[in-house]
Amino acid sequence: MTTETLQLMDERRKNENNPGKYKELNRKVKDLCNEAKDLWTTRECNGVQVYSNSSKSKYFHDQTKDVVSRKRSPKSGCIKSRSGQILMDIADILRRWSQYVEELFDDVRGPRPPIWNHEGPPIMEEEV
Repeated sequence: MTTETLQLMDERRKNENNPGKYKELNRKVKDLCNEAKDLWTTRECNGVQVYSNSSKSKYFHDQTKDVVSRKRSPKSGCIKSRSGQILMDIADILRRWSQYVEELFDDVRGPRPPIWNHEGPPIMEEEV
């Protein structure tokens, strides 16, 4: 990641309450990250290609494994509040999750109807 990308990330974080500006900065950050990722992939593939043309098959295998087996887990560190604002602060996110779970389990049903026959039907002679 370049310093330009990090500066844009800081600026994006400062503009989280301005949805238009945040969206514009977010797009720029994503574009710069994609460019950096493409550059990294190109460099790694060139390294794999160097080993593929030589007799060092172990290094070729190791390099290929490093490039291919990277596990990606996209995670979003922000969620939206009830009003639609993007929440980035951990405390705000936890508060919003707490509100969401309370809403999810808010039970507004009436009282349960009584069960008249607790024992079930009587045992018949054929069953004995």
